[in-house]
Amino acid sequence: MIPIKEAHLFIEGGGDQEVVDETIQVLPREYVEMLGPRICRHDVEDWPEEPFSHAALVLDRERGIRLTLENCLIRDGSTCGKRLYLVMLK
Repeated sequence: MIPIKEAHLFIEGGGDQEVVDETIQVLPREYVEMLGPRICRHDVEDWPEEPFSHAALVLDRERGIRLTLENCLIRDGSTCGKRLYLVMLK
């Protein structure tokens, strides 16, 4: 199992803990075990054409994290009528 240091969930139009909980429920069990209880939520007013690029800019600007395809696992999907983009940092 790959250790996950932190996870960031980008939610179209914003969300609340219910959206985070719904997301956790539909993730494969191995991801939930890797994540633990911590997911940082990011509300995204205007959904970007390139969610990875958006996530990379936000994480660099807000946390000083340089996101690459090698240092993360990505899942995208939707729940509660909102698009989601989950970035799990290794």
